[in-house]
Amino acid sequence: MKEKCSPKSCLKRLFDSAWTRIFIIFASLAFLLRVVFFVWQRADIEINFFTLSKAFGIGFFYDILTLAYIALIPLAYYAFVPTRILNSTKQQKANKVFYFLFLVVIIFSAVSEIVFWDEFQMRFNFIAVDYLIYTTEVVGNIVESYPIIPIFGGIFAFTLVIFHFTKNKILITKAGSFKCRIKKFLVLASFCLIAFWTVDNGKITHFFSNKYVSEISRNGIYQLFSAYRNNEIDYDSLYITRDEKEVIGNLRASLQKQEPSVKFLNEDDIARITFNGSIQSTCVANTKNRCSYGDAQFVINLVCSSFCDDTHVRRGIVV
Repeated sequence: MKEKCSPKSCLKRLFDSAWTRIFIIFASLAFLLRVVFFVWQRADIEINFFTLSKAFGIGFFYDILTLAYIALIPLAYYAFVPTRILNSTKQQKANKVFYFLFLVVIIFSAVSEIVFWDEFQMRFNFIAVDYLIYTTEVVGNIVESYPIIPIFGGIFAFTLVIFHFTKNKILITKAGSFKCRIKKFLVLASFCLIAFWTVDNGKITHFFSNKYVSEISRNGIYQLFSAYRNNEIDYDSLYITRDEKEVIGNLRASLQKQEPSVKFLNEDDIARITFNGSIQSTCVANTKNRCSYGDAQFVINLVCSSFCDDTHVRRGIVV
């Protein structure tokens, strides 16, 4: 009997029973991880129903989005590969291998997030991306700091337990019609494409005044790829800073002590004119991390090279 696949039924069954159960496992693990982080940071969070519901609600959305991105490649394969291959014995064995590897990845990711949170109290960010790049140093540090064999043994054992009790309900035993598989894939691909261009992960901080709740509501795997894509890090959230006006004031006072004849050009930064004997040297420095000088004949004031850098100015290294 030919399978019916109307647009309505395809939307309803975008994730068939196998993908629905996979999402339940994925979302349950993400939920437990958020619970762990809430308990971990309970002293720094005002826990109430509104905070919890908002954090878990936004987190659930990012869990859906993360799994949608993950599912895109395998669904593309299942959409275009002939039905006879999908229903073959070899394909069923391959499904088991891929499902097992998927469980290993998400469980390993959860354990890695706990380790990362212990050090930074944050979800994965560009530091985690650097960890993947500079593996030699990072792996050596991890081996020295954590009991690697018990951790990996626990990950493998937990994966085996989940795999044993879910493999028969998860794995696809019969592929649907080619037409319906294509429609499912196109709907998912459209959703991922729209989300890729419209969902701004950085705006999640607008929903929370507490940085820990903001981090807990995120999804670590999504955060990792988002950090790699954006190639940036929020310095202020990781390092101690001072008020910029206070730091600028300290810099100006320090410069006036070193150069009594200095003339500041405004009240907002350390842009100034200095005099070195009979030769005028103009050095403009501000918090935009740039220096500009006068004519080529002017002497470059060393103060500029010391204080022009934005990091030095904002972090108050000179007080």
